Amino acid sequence: MIKICDHSIDKYMLNTVGDYVLFQANCFHRGYFYITSNSIYYTAQLFATSSGKQTPRSFWNRQTAIVSTIRCKELTDLSTDIMNYWERKDKYMNDMFNPPKKYDSENIDRKSHRVIEKKNFERLHYLNLFVKQIEKLHENIDIKKVWIMAKSKHEKGFQKWHVDKVDGATTTIVVNLGIAT
Repeated sequence: MIKICDHSIDKYMLNTVGDYVLFQANCFHRGYFYITSNSIYYTAQLFATSSGKQTPRSFWNRQTAIVSTIRCKELTDLSTDIMNYWERKDKYMNDMFNPPKKYDSENIDRKSHRVIEKKNFERLHYLNLFVKQIEKLHENIDIKKVWIMAKSKHEKGFQKWHVDKVDGATTTIVVNLGIAT
């Protein structure tokens, strides 16, 4: 969900793998999430700045979010990689991908969150290819950081209203990466 500055609330459901929403990072938003099953839901927040390429004027209207679905080999490969290797130290559990201990004064469960800086995208081959695909699709952005969450009954992500204050990001993209049952 995104809370637009005039206090209306726009709800965007990301129920299918590949569903995503792209919005200005300075918009208040929250990830409402309610799970009753034992499934794990993987999502990624991509934090981006301007690439310097021309941006359609309508996108920067504060009332605008882009909601879409991406279907591509890069997403399928990344989803499979995350589901197969989430807990491996030589992949996603590498200490260099540890999240901060707290975000917005809330404790972070380090087993359920991974933060990958742009300088490390190439260490995760399928993540790197997916980021390149998103940047190709949205030429006006340059993705600087990816925060991957494994949401479950016990770890629900960020459900408080917040603004993304991450490394000067101007754009946030939230993507449904897949469900492990």
